[in-house]
Formats: sequence, structure tokens, C-alpha cells
Amino acid sequence: MQADVISKYRMYLHTAMSMGISKGFKVGLGNAGVFASFFLTYALGFWYGGKLVAQDMDNGCLSKSNTDECMTGGKVLATFFSIVMGSFALGQMMPPLSAFTAAKASVAPMMEVIEREPLIDGLSTSGSVPSNPARGSIQLKDVIFSYPSRPHIKTCNGFNLDINAGETVALVGSHSYC
Repeated sequence: MQADVISKYRMYLHTAMSMGISKGFKVGLGNAGVFASFFLTYALGFWYGGKLVAQDMDNGCLSKSNTDECMTGGKVLATFFSIVMGSFALGQMMPPLSAFTAAKASVAPMMEVIEREPLIDGLSTSGSVPSNPARGSIQLKDVIFSYPSRPHIKTCNGFNLDINAGETVALVGSHSYC
């Protein structure tokens, strides 16, 4: 079985590697977009702020006695960095929210398995129960079996087995032996 297991493991590793490369590419594009928007915001903010300051200077605002209403470089920088810092703080909320969403999505299939009621209840005392326990041999003929979680994969297909009284049997191995 070692060769089969190694082959399957390599296949899963290759799939994981391909997904990792794809994820890295997407994360790189996302980071490029974030930084591009960040620097474009800087450029736009400083350009427009400079335009407002130049416009007020051209109108003679700084020569007036009340300069509180004049646009200055300090006001532009204070406003700009307040907006940038606030946006950055809001952006920092996204990774925890995405982790929370991923955790919530990953628990759903697990809860489905936990809450699933089996078709055969091995602990139930209802129904017909033999009065005398079996003491003979067990013979299985042409057994066909698949797990409920993977009904399309037959674990056993036409399996035969004889178990004599007092024997303990464990079925271990790949489905190809069953």
C-alpha cells in the first residue's frame, strides 16, 4: 500500500502547491492594487490640497487679518492624514472578519456530520433482538458496501468472508482488497 499512499500524497501535494501559487499570485495582485490606490490617493490629495492652497493665496487670503478660513498646507496635511489613517484603520478590520467568515464556513460540514442521524442505530434496543446470542460461525457472501459520506465509492464489492466461532477479525487495507 505504501506506493499507492505515496502516489496519492504526491497528488495532493501537487494540488496544494498549485493552489498556493495561484493564491500567491492573487495576493500579490491584491497588494499591488492596495498600494496603487494608496499612492494614487496620496497624489490626488496633495494635488487637490495644493490647488486649494494656491487658489487661496491667489485670492489674497493670507494677507487678510482673519486667516482661519484660509486653506494652508498644515490644514491640507491634517485633513489628508486623518482620512488616510481612518481608512487604514477600517482596512485593518478585514483580515479578522475574513478569518471569522472562513471559520464559520468550515464548521458547517462538520456540524452536519455531527448532527446526522445514522440509518442504523447500533445502540437502539427497539425492534427484534435475538433471545440467544449467536455462537456459530459467520459467513459473508457477495457483500457490497460504501460509506454514507461517499456512496459513489464501493469499499466492498462482492466480498466473501468466513469467520469461525471464537475468531476475531479486523478488515484493514485499501478498498481493492475487499
